[in-house]
Amino acid sequence: YYLGQIARDQGDAERGRQTLARISNGPYLVPARLAIAESLAREQRTDEALESLRRFATDFPARAFDVLDVEAQLLAGADRLDEALAVYDRALVYKPE
Repeated sequence: YYLGQIARDQGDAERGRQTLARISNGPYLVPARLAIAESLAREQRTDEALESLRRFATDFPARAFDVLDVEAQLLAGADRLDEALAVYDRALVYKPE
């Protein structure tokens, strides 16, 4: 995780994303995937960022809820408000309270 962050901080976002993508379990799994999406979004690659979050949710369904808020924020930031609201509706399925 930290090697990916260091690569990003040194200006090599792609290498940072590749390093973060290798994390497949443990406490840094969700932060790594969120960092990948946020890195793509900073480069105005919103659709790729969204796809990375959706792929994560498919690959790790038990952790899908953990990325829904960021997905909705990316959509709202791209002025795709109806889609953002739909993501929040999905979140309610996971945690209706």
